[in-house]
Amino acid sequence: MKIKVLHFIDFFLPETMNWIQEMLNQSSDACAHYLCCRYYNQSDLINITKIKDVGILSGYPISFYSKFKALVVEKNRLISIRKFIENEEIQILHFHFGNVALRFSELINEFAEKCLISLYGYDYEYLPTKDSTTKGKYLSFSKRGVRFAVEGTFSKKLLESYGIESQNIVIIQMIFHRSTPKRIPSLTKPIILAQIATYTEKKGQDILLMALAKSKFKNRFKIIFHGEIANQKYYSRLQIIADNYQLKNVFFGGKLSVIEYIKLLGNIHILVNLSKRTKLNDTEGGCPVSIKDALTLGKPVFTTNHCDIPEIAVHGYNAWIAKENDIEDSANMLDQIASLSQSMYVAFSNHCLESTKTKLNSNLTAQQLAEAYKLIINENLFA
Repeated sequence: MKIKVLHFIDFFLPETMNWIQEMLNQSSDACAHYLCCRYYNQSDLINITKIKDVGILSGYPISFYSKFKALVVEKNRLISIRKFIENEEIQILHFHFGNVALRFSELINEFAEKCLISLYGYDYEYLPTKDSTTKGKYLSFSKRGVRFAVEGTFSKKLLESYGIESQNIVIIQMIFHRSTPKRIPSLTKPIILAQIATYTEKKGQDILLMALAKSKFKNRFKIIFHGEIANQKYYSRLQIIADNYQLKNVFFGGKLSVIEYIKLLGNIHILVNLSKRTKLNDTEGGCPVSIKDALTLGKPVFTTNHCDIPEIAVHGYNAWIAKENDIEDSANMLDQIASLSQSMYVAFSNHCLESTKTKLNSNLTAQQLAEAYKLIINENLFA
């Protein structure tokens, strides 16, 4: 008998939350997934049933009309959601992102012991910084029996520091099978480094550019950026840095489709993501999915010791790890990468595959997700 799970999320669109779709698809043998969202794309609803009359069919980027329509119909959605939970005998309510959970506080308080809240990125520190009541609301949920899902021990310890009891926190690592050939390219020059991430301060594109400018071997690299522009001022600053330091080997690209993203990962030498904590305490929270995708495809990563990243990226084995927000240390790592031999690069690539093989073979994400759901259900049965 499959576990019936209702997922709450703002955007279920192919351009935004592909990793959540992968999580649901890969756990569909054990779970029957249902969807409650603000915006969705019909072509994305594979192995998922959406609540009727809840959510706006939308393209991306989301139009002003769709946003306005969502606000208008949102007032009456709780009635439809409660009916759906009762009629379909939903066993688990899974809220993705802290801000989504906070908007559904009334529903969570009503069904607390059935609820799981997954926290990603800005949920941990940015939201509590923005609104001082957030930690108290998280703690209140926990005291009512709500569970929290995080990606690693750093995130778990952070929630524990807020007063949330350890037994109410589960770890679910997100690592997925990506259907593309695992190919180790020849390490011919230039060495191609790519960062595929939203242009935003916590992703550290500015640190990479400044480190490249300081590197003794900057001309041995080709740097490719792709992503959505979250902050035009920050994006413009990146271009100014590249111009001021005459970084002719840097290319700025737009957001990629999932197919384009996977194809690019297959053609580069190294993935970069110099994650850092911003001035407003925005963080990765866990470990970016792009880092894990790269490792599963045999591509080493150049990253930082930020949040849960060191649990999967190991310096000198499958990665080069610089100190967070440290231009000098990042430049030193680039110099090390510039001097790589083909045999050393192949060793790093093989280590990437080795470090992720067991997790992929065991379908770790789906396994941990199902275990978290079963834990909640069993505790309710014997309460």
